[in-house]
Amino acid sequence: MNWYVGTAGWSYKDWEGCFYPKGRKGKVDYLEYYSQLFSVVEVNATYYSYLSADFAANWIAKTKGNPDFLFTVKLHQDFTHLRRYTKESIKSVRSIFDELAKAGKLGGVLIQFPYSFMKTCENAGYVDTLQSIFDDYRLFFEFRNKSWFSESRMEFSSGELANLCAIDQPIIGEAVPFNISTIIRDGYIRLHGRNKLAWEESIKKYSQTEKVSNPSARYHYYYSPSEMQELRLKIEKTAESARGDVFVIFNNHPFGYAPANALEFKLMIETLKPVIPMHIVLNFPRLNNINA
Repeated sequence: MNWYVGTAGWSYKDWEGCFYPKGRKGKVDYLEYYSQLFSVVEVNATYYSYLSADFAANWIAKTKGNPDFLFTVKLHQDFTHLRRYTKESIKSVRSIFDELAKAGKLGGVLIQFPYSFMKTCENAGYVDTLQSIFDDYRLFFEFRNKSWFSESRMEFSSGELANLCAIDQPIIGEAVPFNISTIIRDGYIRLHGRNKLAWEESIKKYSQTEKVSNPSARYHYYYSPSEMQELRLKIEKTAESARGDVFVIFNNHPFGYAPANALEFKLMIETLKPVIPMHIVLNFPRLNNINA
């Protein structure tokens, strides 16, 4: 079993100073710097835009200093939220998946559905169709509505078992509780934070088709030491049964909380402890205590 710990995205301006060095002569390349400290990153830009394979080639070049570095790529929202796609859409997303795959850099494809996507016969059929379209990649399905977890396993018409994401999020309404038992072969764990008030506003506005004033607000959360220990114990215990890779992705990105918690998790689980730059430790002193 191999651990891959990282964050959802890497290009955040508010990470400058607290995670990325600030004030150095010459601009620091975010991804190159990030790949020196982590083994994986979740690409979210592909959810919003159809990117060419040139983007992937550029990412590969920037992370060549870490030969074990992987990318997990989020499928475009046309497939998951709008559920309207074309042959050209499929061809476009495949081009970036394939560019990473041929370099041995594709950790998997994340297919994340919204809270409103409930389990029905029609929706289950739609998920099955997506699996058949992209079955030549390692797929991870994230469902945010608990109706999808009425059974312990999800099987496609092909007979293959689905890799279901375990997610940590505030429990509101029909939200999915944190359940690590979803790991069967490979594990994918997304940690969104526990900012309940902001999540409630987001769900309310979504149901009313209103615009949320600050979409990032619900991810504004810094996991406490006790919460990190809780996560570690739950994840480690179940991850032992994984036969492949386990990806742990922190999505609480505002103000550098995601990389801080991700580094904290690495310090907790890895035998060979990462060397954390001093400017990061000064911004997140807890890391120094774990590192000691």
